[in-house]
Amino acid sequence: LSDLSGQSMRFLDMGPGTVIEDATFVERARSVFLVGSIASTGGGILIRALLEADLDLGLIVASVTLHPDWVTRGFAVDASRRRAVLYEDRNGTGRVVVLDLYTGAERAVREVGHVPVTLSRRGLALDLERSEVFCAVGGFGARHDFLPVDAAGEDTPSAVLVLNADSLTVEATIPMPRAAGVRRLGLDRDSDRLVVLLEGIPSRIAVFGRSFRDYRGGVELPDEVSDMDVAGGYAVAPGRDGIYLVDLDLMSWGLIRLPLGIPGPITRFSPQASALV
Repeated sequence: LSDLSGQSMRFLDMGPGTVIEDATFVERARSVFLVGSIASTGGGILIRALLEADLDLGLIVASVTLHPDWVTRGFAVDASRRRAVLYEDRNGTGRVVVLDLYTGAERAVREVGHVPVTLSRRGLALDLERSEVFCAVGGFGARHDFLPVDAAGEDTPSAVLVLNADSLTVEATIPMPRAAGVRRLGLDRDSDRLVVLLEGIPSRIAVFGRSFRDYRGGVELPDEVSDMDVAGGYAVAPGRDGIYLVDLDLMSWGLIRLPLGIPGPITRFSPQASALV
């Protein structure tokens, strides 16, 4: 936990054998939510849980046990910290779960089919104002982990499902370009847009209207990027030579040159503050 001014730094020691699958920040509560697991010496998973860490105290203040056989491909927590929505993957097959954070009960579960092999840990986006969940599915080469080596991957349509945030019923399907796999989803709430990072060399960013699910346009970046975040009409994406800043209105990009080398994920971005890579 680092102060952006560089004046202080604290650590949460998660212990040996711990793997953090994903994390999200709830600004109103000054909390970070983590999905992680503890592996045994034999390679299996001993326990998997959703944890809440208080940023001011620097302590784990709550936990909910999760099923050990699944891996998180994206999750979100509402501002009141009452529920979480998780996109989970087991052997290439995905499901979306609405989890009650007070009781630990699964309030709704929806099987969504194949998980894109191109997907990072950011394949889900939540908008509670419209009670919508966006989830990336399908894509060329989607397959289970334990098929024979010479077996062909399954080619299923690449798409983003729009689910009701309470019941998880499918309300719409937004088709993606056939030859492209989804890597990351983002919501530009100010302009009512869904922003999709598509896998490839170079990477592409596609923009869709959320009301009519229509394609608005896209930007092809000159290099492959590792992740993307969206805020205030802009998308930011870290690449080998720096951070790409994409204007989603003009469909143009600029590069902030930084020696990132092999960039990782972006954990938070706002136009008035910082991008943490």
